[in-house]
Amino acid sequence: MYNGRFIIHIAGPGRCGKDTVAQTLSDLVEDLRYIHSTSYTAAPFFYQAVRHGDFEHEELNEFTYKNLEECYNARNESQRMRRLWANYIDKLNARTGTELYRMSIDKGNDILTGIRKVREITACVDQGIIDLNIWVCNGLRSQNEDVTQEYGPEICDFIFLNEPIVDEKLRLNTLRRKLLN
Repeated sequence: MYNGRFIIHIAGPGRCGKDTVAQTLSDLVEDLRYIHSTSYTAAPFFYQAVRHGDFEHEELNEFTYKNLEECYNARNESQRMRRLWANYIDKLNARTGTELYRMSIDKGNDILTGIRKVREITACVDQGIIDLNIWVCNGLRSQNEDVTQEYGPEICDFIFLNEPIVDEKLRLNTLRRKLLN
């Protein structure tokens, strides 16, 4: 429990449906709030660093964005961009491995999404920040396609099959029952 709140983390490879599952779960369970992804929490920092050329890696200084939204939306344009975002988030979490995630919870999130680094997820669990770790699996997206995801379902408490052939309400209600028990 983080400050008396039950916190869920939803993991999985890029574009597998983590944010959709988080939002739907929040809609189904009254006391769970999902405002935005942890990448969105990092976006203002990333955007400012790009604007001011504050990157140690020269390659990041080549990007120019008109605004924060454009910067945030570019994060999934390529594996290279995904890696740059993951590494920048890791840099934000340099001290304890949890800084960005605590910030996201303090902004109102009860559900975190997309922790990519083993060091960060381990720190969140060890520091008692995350109570339940859910892996979202989507057969349309291979875990091997995401170069930023350092771990798989083996360290999660629950695997959620996000397949179009399975009725979404049935899957989410099953997850809801597990959460409420």
